[in-house]
Amino acid sequence: MEASVQPRSRAPAGNTATGWLKLIALFFMLVDHGGKMLFPAVPELRMLGRIAFPVYVWCMIVGFHYTRSMPKYLLRVLIVGLVSQPLYLLALHHEYDLGARFAELCGHFSFAGLGTFVRTLFEKPNIFLTLFLGLCSLWGLREKKAFSALWAPFAALVLATVLNADYGWKGVLLFILLYAVRDSRGGIAAVMVAFFLFWGTSYEIGRAHV
Repeated sequence: MEASVQPRSRAPAGNTATGWLKLIALFFMLVDHGGKMLFPAVPELRMLGRIAFPVYVWCMIVGFHYTRSMPKYLLRVLIVGLVSQPLYLLALHHEYDLGARFAELCGHFSFAGLGTFVRTLFEKPNIFLTLFLGLCSLWGLREKKAFSALWAPFAALVLATVLNADYGWKGVLLFILLYAVRDSRGGIAAVMVAFFLFWGTSYEIGRAHV
């Protein structure tokens, strides 16, 4: 994801040192998750945690611009999302009772039980599905093959809604908006500030998790 190859046109403006940005996003993500798990009565922690997602999205846009292979980039995001999904449910979504489903499956295997376990496992996808769909929308916008600049973003927005992705279609829309203004510091700042204010004041804090 680092700027290690010849850049394309309209290079990202602003801070492209994604190493530090990822650490900042990680800090606010921990604040968010810690607020949910340890201090659920303190909504301010969840509001601060909203900073993490748009910073991660910007890091992904920088990586998208400089990556040598988009398929490999998408595959890495997908693999990390699949590996982290069980941990995500166990840590933040106890209502899904993944451990009990797995124990039941091991004690008495059946294809019906396997289907129930898989549905439980992916009923609430983690943030990597949103990142994956957001990157797919940008790939379609950039390549413009078979009218992909039209159908790829639309398909990503619909899938984010249908698959119950974190942040839903609005998370994918943030990718598209930031990508559209990626070479303008003022544009990036405007989109970021608008996103922070929206999620911090009108979003259902109990719903989103980075």
